[in-house]
Amino acid sequence: MNAKTEIVRKSVRKWLSANRQWCIPVYQRRYAWGDTAGGNSRTEYGPTRMFWEDLKRQADKYRSRKDESVPVKPHYFGAVLVESQHNPQAVTDIVPYDVVDGQQRLTTISIAMLALIDVAHAKISTGDTEELMETLAKYLFVDDEKTEPRLKPRNLDIEHYENLLEVYPDYQRSENVDSDTKPADSKIGGAHKLFKDMFRKWMDEDNHDVHAEKLVESLRDALLDGFEFVVIPLQKDVDNAQLVFEAMNKAALPLTTFDLIRNNVLYRANQAYGAGGDQRIFKSKNWRQFELDFWNDNAGTRRYTHIEQYVARMLIAKRHKPLDPGHLNQVVSAYRDYADGLQRAGVRIEREVERISEYVPTYKYLVGKTNENPLGEGFEFGYFKSDVGSVGVLLPVIFIITNLTIDNAAKQRMILLLESWYVRRCLAYGITAAGRGYNNLVPTICKNLNAEKNYASLSGMLRQSEDYRNFPGDGDIAARLQKFNFYELKKMARYIFERIVRHKTSATQNLRRDILGLQIDHIMPQSWAESAEWASVLPSDYDETSVKEKINTIGNLTPMEQGLNAGKGNRAYAGNEPDPDKKIYARNWLLKSDLSLTREVAETYEQWNLETIDARTKELAKIICEIWPYDID
Repeated sequence: MNAKTEIVRKSVRKWLSANRQWCIPVYQRRYAWGDTAGGNSRTEYGPTRMFWEDLKRQADKYRSRKDESVPVKPHYFGAVLVESQHNPQAVTDIVPYDVVDGQQRLTTISIAMLALIDVAHAKISTGDTEELMETLAKYLFVDDEKTEPRLKPRNLDIEHYENLLEVYPDYQRSENVDSDTKPADSKIGGAHKLFKDMFRKWMDEDNHDVHAEKLVESLRDALLDGFEFVVIPLQKDVDNAQLVFEAMNKAALPLTTFDLIRNNVLYRANQAYGAGGDQRIFKSKNWRQFELDFWNDNAGTRRYTHIEQYVARMLIAKRHKPLDPGHLNQVVSAYRDYADGLQRAGVRIEREVERISEYVPTYKYLVGKTNENPLGEGFEFGYFKSDVGSVGVLLPVIFIITNLTIDNAAKQRMILLLESWYVRRCLAYGITAAGRGYNNLVPTICKNLNAEKNYASLSGMLRQSEDYRNFPGDGDIAARLQKFNFYELKKMARYIFERIVRHKTSATQNLRRDILGLQIDHIMPQSWAESAEWASVLPSDYDETSVKEKINTIGNLTPMEQGLNAGKGNRAYAGNEPDPDKKIYARNWLLKSDLSLTREVAETYEQWNLETIDARTKELAKIICEIWPYDID
């Protein structure tokens, strides 16, 4: 930074009335401020709400001051780092500045101005509103014709910000994003609504006895004169704006994995292609798909988002090395190593972006963001689609398989084998124990699969004899299920029952959705020891530990509708006499179920005891081995 630069604090009014246009570079994250705090913040308020609290305090001072000649002490709003993009050959005197640090604050101020205009339309006269709009136009537009916004996002925020600018009837949109990358809502829209709600509350409840024009003026003055900040220009030939952005934001709202990767890629794009290289990459179809809002949603685990999961699993598939999506620095470092290797091999950045996006269609299908099945209509990815969060560690293998240059039938066979191996391991060891060794095995599988080495190679690697890497056979599954705590599988337990029902009845997709939403209920209840009726069906020399073990096996469990589950409760299975309170036995409630699998229990077994539990477990184990065979024909 230029040591000779004079640091001067100026109001919003002064900074935003000069001939500067504040441009948000594409390497910047999108507008991220919100109403509530996230992460490990110690405050319940998010930065947008905190800004409102500061703005309200300033507005209260303007509203209550007796002498307008006495200035209100402004609130210091920090420093804004910029890089001039002035072209000496340009015919305009407007100087564009790239905002390196401070875009969240500048955007928030602009959104608040536009929210004030909306509120003014409902609260004050048309003439006063038009005057307010003309006043604020100087700070929202850099030209008198209102064609060039003073704040100009170059990322996907442009669509949402331009939506707000349409309050000015003469404003013409300069650029719109592709319709397939337009999210349904945005942080910008959320901030706009928050400010409108807070402005109305402040006017209608906190200051209901004050004239509306006075309150609008107080908010206007608080926005324009109640805040000060400094602008620090970077030296174009000395400071690297993108590296400064990354360093500065480590102390602000934490950068995400993809924020850092975006910054790295677009920085290198400018180096490779010159000025505008970042725009060239950012606007490409392969890159734009990474800017969709869903990537920032939870990926089915509290530890990371979809984009964090995708990038880490993609890198495992590409680099054949273990990687934890939850370790930001590790993932970013791995990406930079991968990109450096591509550069050394002469791969240009467009091709780099194409490569990292190769698996996006598969990932989007698995998480339900597209209906385009990469392996053909009608094929099901099974549990890999039902619970992407818990099977994320296997995604690199799925990515490799779906992108092999072999026919879809061969790929489908490999996916079915992978699911059989995964389900059987979970039933043999439990989900947690089965996962041991995946981090090392998965990169090895990815490295050794190709068009020539596919099903046979995958089958061989899944059948390794080392600890936690074997492929449980039919006998192993039958023996394990007699003692295995199936109830602890939770979501997988529902999925397995759903597949069993479909296997037995050719159930439809509608039935599948119903089953996945049902509860898994014990036939002999967990509180069996409290019931004389249940104790009476046990052998006189029963072992309590063994009974507890049998209670949670698959043979004693069945999916049930919530109402029937509540009605059945912990009642005895059957009896010759009605219950003392004249309520029917558990068997009768099972007969009421819409699911044939559950009705079948009551239709098949007149009594329920440890022997019937074992018999049903043996029957279900056989069906499970048919659904998830040891080898795929």
